[in-house]
Amino acid sequence: MGEVIVTSTERERFKKSAIDFQDISHNSLVLSHIVAYLPPSSISRLTATNRALRDAITHTPGIYRHLDLQTVKKAHIDGGEITTSTQLDESLTEDERNILQDVQTLVLDGLSVTADFCHDIINGPEFKVRLLSIRDVKNLNHGKLCGALQYACRPSRDASPRLKGIYLFGPKDDESTTTQSATARESPTAVGLDQDQRSSSALTETLQQRSDDAWWDVKGRQLMRPIQKEWANCLLACSGVIAFDALLCQGPRHHSSRAAGHPNVLAELGPAVATFSLSGCQGCGKAPEGMISPSSHTVTDLPLLAPLPVLCSSLRAATAPSLTATAFVPRCAECIRERYCHCCNKWWCESCYQLPGQGSQHEPAVVIVDDADNIGQLEDYMLLEEAIAKQKVPVSHAP
Repeated sequence: MGEVIVTSTERERFKKSAIDFQDISHNSLVLSHIVAYLPPSSISRLTATNRALRDAITHTPGIYRHLDLQTVKKAHIDGGEITTSTQLDESLTEDERNILQDVQTLVLDGLSVTADFCHDIINGPEFKVRLLSIRDVKNLNHGKLCGALQYACRPSRDASPRLKGIYLFGPKDDESTTTQSATARESPTAVGLDQDQRSSSALTETLQQRSDDAWWDVKGRQLMRPIQKEWANCLLACSGVIAFDALLCQGPRHHSSRAAGHPNVLAELGPAVATFSLSGCQGCGKAPEGMISPSSHTVTDLPLLAPLPVLCSSLRAATAPSLTATAFVPRCAECIRERYCHCCNKWWCESCYQLPGQGSQHEPAVVIVDDADNIGQLEDYMLLEEAIAKQKVPVSHAP
């Protein structure tokens, strides 16, 4: 066995090549990626280690771009409310009080938040928040919040609001899967970069974990809780300006839909928030209003996906589905009543199956019969159709 002799010169070179965290912190790109995953309390402890690291963190532009206040204990005091930006300032430490002006992604899930504070975030010139998450918040006046959003998106506004997306209707994220899922959706090539460190089975498992985006990959009911009607009008007013984690139903029975009245359906319903994600019609594979796909719609017309992106605050990153995403049709419960099977998630559109009383001028192309019904009911229906056909035959009169 040969011996390796290391000279003192080589030892000095090895010592000089060692890199500590303080050296890494001088790279603003690396530092911003690290701090984005740390809660505010951990950032404060990190800045307290030494002056050089403190200066690197506090003077790096955009270091506080992503702020998650779910972990701030003062914000969870029973009965306490975040009513204004001043109270939010008081819930932070002295080092954190000057960071709100740089925040672009603000997460307030589960906290006590008022509509007045949301109004400041949406319309206040001192804020630069682009993505706001207020899921499962307490003490929120939904009527006031709708009014603030409609005011920000009014046609006579001077400029578009800085806020581009609001997470409101879905449940707050599970902490165990937030980081992994958000990072995977932000960087589609991230999985490929890890091929040298992961086996093929682990890579396959990672790809499968990314293919569970709501609306796109998971069909069926998306929103479990009831939604107030005023939110439908709010989403309509904010269309094309602010995106939400929900969509409007574009069924032909809604007079606000681009497919209103087609095919030969009476558009007697007002706007409604879609609560179901459906595949194409079982009969024709399509829908009268068309199907939602990333390539055929702008980012403002796509639903925000959970969890929130961590390394980016753009609307494109928040709405980009996984590579396995499939097109879908957003519908409300009223538009799929007596058209949808809750067992197999199949449905029939207005072109293939027209219900009585919905303004149709044609006979149904599909007849759906419940398995529990007697076969005699189907025979009665067929006899009734024959009788109607005979009545429609023109009678010739003798001259």
